[in-house]
Amino acid sequence: MSGDLRTRLLRGGLGIGGLSVAELALGLGTAILLARDLGAAGLGAYSLGIAVSVLAGLPVECGLPGLVTREIAHA
Repeated sequence: MSGDLRTRLLRGGLGIGGLSVAELALGLGTAILLARDLGAAGLGAYSLGIAVSVLAGLPVECGLPGLVTREIAHA
């Protein structure tokens, strides 16, 4: 039984590690393609837009999960 668990954990860990490497490779490839296609000014505008959208979403993320949990618990 413990051998089966060990195998499942190893397979799951390797799967997650492989997906993490694939995510990094895709992100790097996307960044390279964007830099080549948009140029310096376009990539700067794109990066600014991404940064602003992430910063705008921070207040929502700070309170929303707790609110949803509380409201579900009250229901």
